Amino acid sequence: MTTNPQGDRTARFGETFAVREFQVLWLAISQSGIGDQLAKLALSILVYDRTGSPFLTAMTYGVTYLPYLLAGPLLSPLADRYRRREVLIGSDLVRAVLVALMVVPGLPLWVLFVLVFVVGLARPPFDAARSSILPDILPGDLFVTGTAVTQTTSQVTQVLGFAVGGAVVATIGAPWSLAVNAASFALSALLIRVGVHDRPAPAGSTRPPMRQVITRGTVTIFRDRRLRALIGLGMLAGFYVVPEALAVPYVKHELGLTATYAGGLLAAAPLGIALGTILLTRLFRPSRRVNLMGPLAVVGLVALLPFALTPGFYAATGLLFVSGVAGGYNLAANAAFVSILPNVNRGQALGLAQTLLFLAQGVATMVAGAVTAVLGLPGTICLSGAVGIVVACWSWFAWQRAMRGRSLRPDEDELPGEPRRPRHRAPRRG
Repeated sequence: MTTNPQGDRTARFGETFAVREFQVLWLAISQSGIGDQLAKLALSILVYDRTGSPFLTAMTYGVTYLPYLLAGPLLSPLADRYRRREVLIGSDLVRAVLVALMVVPGLPLWVLFVLVFVVGLARPPFDAARSSILPDILPGDLFVTGTAVTQTTSQVTQVLGFAVGGAVVATIGAPWSLAVNAASFALSALLIRVGVHDRPAPAGSTRPPMRQVITRGTVTIFRDRRLRALIGLGMLAGFYVVPEALAVPYVKHELGLTATYAGGLLAAAPLGIALGTILLTRLFRPSRRVNLMGPLAVVGLVALLPFALTPGFYAATGLLFVSGVAGGYNLAANAAFVSILPNVNRGQALGLAQTLLFLAQGVATMVAGAVTAVLGLPGTICLSGAVGIVVACWSWFAWQRAMRGRSLRPDEDELPGEPRRPRHRAPRRG
């Protein structure tokens, strides 16, 4: 297996934050992420206070994820067709206006649901543009370190949201929490406008039709065995998410504890992922990280097997923390995925990959809910680990086969939608 020969050196976090563009982008993403966390809780509280229905409350939370399945493949290509800074700013401004409308008193519930759904449609193009512009801002291993920073920030935001978000919403109220979220999107757009350089659109001034952009990005992924294997490793998130989906009933039904403990159990995995991401970045060189993806993916799923014994709260929290630490392998998988993608198709391919990730998590959650009726909560979590181990091994072997004699670089001579260039071979000696 060969890797990118350019500088197998670990970049430092200080070097990453020395890049002013990254400082601004990180600040914009971080503060809007905190606002998002508050908004999710605020919406749940707002709907429950108005309806008293746990079903509608859960539906409100779930609606925030549904748009990605539609907008991921269809709107992510905007990051390839237009200037990526424009896509970032436009997505933030759209979300700022729509979330601000949610603050209007007496808004019908169906209008609120529609607004939540439409706000979600703006997330895929933003995520695709952000992930696509980051390698331009941070070249080489700085990109990996920057990705580690953004992923860790996202996990810490989730932990803080579980820990203090409810108290904040209870203090300032649901409408004000939504207003804070709207303001955070507006501030994000302003920061990006002032602090991120305007770069040309990847496709140049031609702006190919959206259909062509979507086709190219899709073909890029499914024709390259390396990218297919990396998507397989990424979709293991479907198995990792099962304990999170069953955390509340596990704590209340199996352990007989109050729902307060569920917050601690839910925070264990994100905290572990944050630590695992940092350790992988600091302790291993880029080439070594790629070689650890498969083993770490397996270890993280092995940590779910002891749930068959119905561990207590602290043991279960420890197991999910260990699983999260091993789940830091996604940093290396994401970096390898981006390095292989041609720049012109990066936005669409990343959006499609993210859609598949959400799809895996959604399907796994629904299947796990059905399986609990047969195997119970502990058995279902254990089964998710066992099946996940098999899939992880298959994906890892597929990655190794795909990488034989190849490097972590895009096949620039075989871009999707373009005729393949003939490979010139040396004449055989008679």
